[in-house]
Amino acid sequence: MWDKPGLTWVIGSWDEVTVEETGSDPAFPPVLMISGTSGLLTIRPPSTPRMWMTRVRFLHQLRDGADELATLVAARAIR
Repeated sequence: MWDKPGLTWVIGSWDEVTVEETGSDPAFPPVLMISGTSGLLTIRPPSTPRMWMTRVRFLHQLRDGADELATLVAARAIR
């Protein structure tokens, strides 16, 4: 479910996360896709390959934040 104006995605039972390889050419970098019944979010690196390494930090923060959220949600679900 999308909740405007801040766009909050409430995770649904059919939502999934995949990484899609869009081609070997740098013009078509791999993308992270979060899809579900409510919509589709695609995260991709900038168009310029020389900028990709500057965005790796963000992707690691995204991974770490998702892991932290999963840990908190699991701990609270057990209670």
